[in-house]
Amino acid sequence: MALKREIPLASSVPLPYPSPVMPRGKRTVFAVTCPESGGRIGTIRFHKQDKMGVAWKEHAGKLMKYCSVCRKHVKPKFKEERHSK
Repeated sequence: MALKREIPLASSVPLPYPSPVMPRGKRTVFAVTCPESGGRIGTIRFHKQDKMGVAWKEHAGKLMKYCSVCRKHVKPKFKEERHSK
């Protein structure tokens, strides 16, 4: 005869940290291109929103990348490619 134990539910236990503003989920992959030469500089992955509730566009606005065609740092353009798997 097996003994049955009651397992407490995890949701009834309070979290030691505040819950996030929005669940992160998957990241979105963006193609990074140079606005002057039109050349592809690379790819970058962003969550739609970070844990502080800041959108990816605010992070991307501060970004500077080096373009090997122009041979200088430029403010890149972003084009959404796909959601990462």
